[in-house]
Amino acid sequence: FRPLTILSFALNRNVLGPEAWSYHAGNVILHAMVGATLFMLLRAWGIDASRAFFAAALFAVHPIHTEVLNMMVGRSELLAGFFLLLALILAAGTAPWRLWASGLCFLLGLLSKEHAITFLASLLLSDLFFRRNIRQRLPFYTALLALTGCWLLYRQFGLEYGPVDPFKNSAQINAIYQPLELLTTPVRILTALKIQILFLARQLLPLNLQAVYSGQAIAAPVTSLFSGWGIMIWTSIAALTVLGYYGWRRHRCFGLAIFLYAVSFSVTANIFFVSGVLMAERSAYLPSA
Repeated sequence: FRPLTILSFALNRNVLGPEAWSYHAGNVILHAMVGATLFMLLRAWGIDASRAFFAAALFAVHPIHTEVLNMMVGRSELLAGFFLLLALILAAGTAPWRLWASGLCFLLGLLSKEHAITFLASLLLSDLFFRRNIRQRLPFYTALLALTGCWLLYRQFGLEYGPVDPFKNSAQINAIYQPLELLTTPVRILTALKIQILFLARQLLPLNLQAVYSGQAIAAPVTSLFSGWGIMIWTSIAALTVLGYYGWRRHRCFGLAIFLYAVSFSVTANIFFVSGVLMAERSAYLPSA
């Protein structure tokens, strides 16, 4: 249920025409808007202009984002990322109009793609980091939770779904695109954490990129914490946690960034529940910010 994404395709067609280049152009424009919004957010968080510009420019040209730009379906990532970052900018203030506008951006993000729901945890983290008065903002949080509840209820009970694709849940398809469904919960979580390391590696060193990663080559199960991958997983988590805590205590933005990265990946990481795709670069679009 992504009506704003579908509406953007309709507007795109009416303004620029039905040719493929017009949708690519629309995605490029939106990606530029996301980069500019990231720059504005970093400035609102007190990061100096040169560092904020470098971060936004690196985000704008990072090779891992090419899938989002090249595929029409990437429009949902672009819209959700734009509205979530804009909502965080607006929520940095205390004026009532800013909070209303932040809530509206949150709703628009939800109507673009579901993972915009991570705004709730991202907002709480940023409020705690910048020591904003959480008690005074309780009405704002209550309104956001009520909005989220209405959206979830409508998704669950208010939509009429068409016929089910008989191949959608076939064992052959799942074995290729989402083999984690076939694993026990502990092994699935360990394997999903391994894939998170692969995501981070692709962002730090973007080589051998591809649209969708599938099959046993990428999803070879991790069955033990004391295997090679198991040791890498728990040492990486421990190192990032310590680094994030150190940065948080020192009130350095890299501490906030580490925890925001984890939160923004939470709904697509296959850790808490199994998503539709094992590993796809479009899932890294918002976390890489």
